Amino acid sequence: MNYERIYDTLTSKDSQSEYTEEHHIIPKCMGGTDDKGNLVKLTAREHYIAHKLLTKIYPDNLRLLRAHSMMTVGRTVTSLQYEDAKKSRSKAMNLDNPVHKMSREHVIENIRNLAHKNKGDNNIMRRSSELREYHSQRMKKDNPMTKYPERNRTAKPIEVLYEDGTIENYEYAKALSIERNIPYPTVKWMLREGKGSAKHKIRTIKQR
Repeated sequence: MNYERIYDTLTSKDSQSEYTEEHHIIPKCMGGTDDKGNLVKLTAREHYIAHKLLTKIYPDNLRLLRAHSMMTVGRTVTSLQYEDAKKSRSKAMNLDNPVHKMSREHVIENIRNLAHKNKGDNNIMRRSSELREYHSQRMKKDNPMTKYPERNRTAKPIEVLYEDGTIENYEYAKALSIERNIPYPTVKWMLREGKGSAKHKIRTIKQR
């Protein structure tokens, strides 16, 4: 099936339906812009189909898979559409999982070799510091947070503006959480959303 031809036909003109949604003909993750020439008005059904077609044309594009998986959020969908979106989400997670990128045989062989050196305790991880270090390095290898440091907002220096006008700088978000006794998830949420907290008298938090 020629998915590209179907996609081009679908996005060639605006829908005249009463309710429409804007769709980027060339996805933003592939260099598409917000220019009028790159936007088309589609019905909700056509919009869903457009994102599904993009996953067929570019089956290994993580962002397109994630975008398709999000198409069911807040919508009334059929069971087939729901299953379809879940498959896209599963595939995206598998493609971006550092553990899945490693050879399963390689991981098992290393675990067995290290375990063989440390007999006498049923808990392999507890009895072997070497094994713990091995797993630590394995998880760090090709870790998305290391590979894409721009995603890790909490490990960068931050500037906190309080409601009274006071400004404080911290080397990383966890330090603010510890010093001000603010739940770490709350600090991460403020950083992610670019918002403050009336409860903790914080106006804004931003990265330095």
